[in-house]
Amino acid sequence: MFEAFRKTNVVAILLMIAGLVFFLVGLLTSHEAAWIGPFGFTAGLALLLLVEANKTELNRLRLENVELRRRLDAIEKRTARD
Repeated sequence: MFEAFRKTNVVAILLMIAGLVFFLVGLLTSHEAAWIGPFGFTAGLALLLLVEANKTELNRLRLENVELRRRLDAIEKRTARD
């Protein structure tokens, strides 16, 4: 799962870099800003933020799973004694 996150992070960073390069090249050559640059940068940034949000949610769910397993084990021990 985390391998997919790592690959997506690489793609997001490449999109951001490409967006900046397209923007700067367009600005330096024709003195106009190319629209593909800001769109690429924004898409890369959005993808990066989405991956971070998914990682945070995955970690939260993992911790919740551990807590629920602990509670389940405690209930099973209690019922086994009775």
